[in-house]
Amino acid sequence: KVPEDLSELEHLVLSLRSHEGDKTTLSRKEHQIAQNLDLVVSNCQRLHVLSNNEPPSKRSQIQLAIDQIQSECKYLRSSLQTLQRKRAGREQELMHRASLFSQPVGAANMGSDATVLQMDTEVNEFSRLQSVGRRLDEMLMGGAASLE
Repeated sequence: KVPEDLSELEHLVLSLRSHEGDKTTLSRKEHQIAQNLDLVVSNCQRLHVLSNNEPPSKRSQIQLAIDQIQSECKYLRSSLQTLQRKRAGREQELMHRASLFSQPVGAANMGSDATVLQMDTEVNEFSRLQSVGRRLDEMLMGGAASLE
């Protein structure tokens, strides 16, 4: 039963990676996964105590299995925390981007509290290429005028 439960938890964590639903659904799933992981860890601790009643030959096998389950739980918990951090980072970036674009930008706003938006490197490169193209055209026009 435990391997099926762990594989189900792993599938839930993997489904969170691809899931782009609303925040309440995601937080509910994350909370459910965290609760299930806590339950597995507490059951492993109980099993560890109960394994002391077993004969020494069986005890080592049982404790090895318990350790494997606990390590899988640690892996799943770290995966869940990584997903939560990434999601929080994306949400923070979206909020920051929305706050930047919510402020009006124009000639009237260029006072002391002007907002400077960083342009993408591709846009900067495109602007520079246009400038170089205009300069080349001017040089060619100047050369053609001097030949006439």
